[in-house]
Amino acid sequence: MNIPDITTDATALALWVALGAGVFAVLAEGWHARRTRRVARLAFGPLGQARLWTRLAPTVRVLALTAMAWGLVTLFFIRPRVASYDKIPDGGYRHLVIAWDVSPSMQLDDGGFDSGKQKKRTRAQRGAKVLLSLFERIALDQVRISIVAFFTGAKPVVVDTYDLNVVKNILDDLPLDMAFDPGKTSLIDGIEVRFEAGRIVEAKATKGEDVLRELLATDDGAARLGEVALVPHSSPISQSGLLFYNTLFDENAACHIALGQCYSKCFRDGADLTPDQIAQQGGNSSMIHVDWMIGGADTDIDGLTADGTRVPVFRQGEWA
Repeated sequence: MNIPDITTDATALALWVALGAGVFAVLAEGWHARRTRRVARLAFGPLGQARLWTRLAPTVRVLALTAMAWGLVTLFFIRPRVASYDKIPDGGYRHLVIAWDVSPSMQLDDGGFDSGKQKKRTRAQRGAKVLLSLFERIALDQVRISIVAFFTGAKPVVVDTYDLNVVKNILDDLPLDMAFDPGKTSLIDGIEVRFEAGRIVEAKATKGEDVLRELLATDDGAARLGEVALVPHSSPISQSGLLFYNTLFDENAACHIALGQCYSKCFRDGADLTPDQIAQQGGNSSMIHVDWMIGGADTDIDGLTADGTRVPVFRQGEWA
C-alpha cells in the first residue's frame, strides 16, 4: 500500500489497528487483574477489593488506548488540505466586491452591544463583524476580495486580494472618509413645516427649499420624524459660537429634530428588535436621517401629560 492510494484504505487500516490495540489492552488488563488478586489485601485493604467506581478504570483505559490508536493512524495517513493561493481553481477565481460605507455616520454607536468589550458597537464595527463571519465560511483560496469605499464618491481601496489581514485592516475603523472631498454642502435655512397626523404635509424654506422637498420625497418615511432631541443652549458646542457645517457636531449646539429613520437603541431592547417590531412600536423607517436645529436661547418647551396637564420642560433654552 503506497501513500498516494491511502485515502481509500486509511479508514480500514485505522479500524484494524484500533481493534488490535483494543485486544492487546484487554489481554494486558486481564493479566494485570490476575496479578493484583494475589496481593489484593495489600493493594485494597482488609476487604481485598477496589471501590466500585474504580472498577471502571480498566474499561476506560481500553477504550482510550483503542481511540488513540485509531486517531494516530488517521492523522498519520490523512491528506492535509493545503490552501494554494497561486493555483487558479477550475473555472477561475470567484470575485467578492465589498461596497464599504466610510461616511461619518458609520461611527454612530447604534450597532448593538459588544459584550466582550462591554461597550456599544459603532455601525462600522457591526458591519465588520458580519463580514468577518462571512469570511470564516468561504474558501478564501478560491476567492479574490476587492473593497470599494464610498462617501461623497467611490474609490477602490483593495483590488483582488486573498490576504485576509489586509481586509481586516481596512475594516478596522480605518478613517477612510479622510480620503474624500466632503463636497459641496447644500444648506437649508428658515425651515417651516406643517404636520398632520405625524406627517409633514407642507414645507417651506428661505434657502434650499428645493433640496428640502427632494428629501421629503425620498420615501414614505422621509416626511415623518425619526428623532426629537432636547439640547440646552448652554451646551459646549453652542457656547463655542462655531458653525461646523457637520451635523454630527452642529446638532449638539441646540434642540433638533430629524426627518426619516428612527434610532432602534431608543426602544427597550432595541438592539434585539427587528425592523417590523420597531415599526409596530411606532418607530419610523426611511432611507434618510437628516437633522435640523430648532432651539436657541429663547426656547420654551412644555410637556403634556395624559390628562392634559402642562409640565415645564425648557425655559429660556435651559432645562426647567
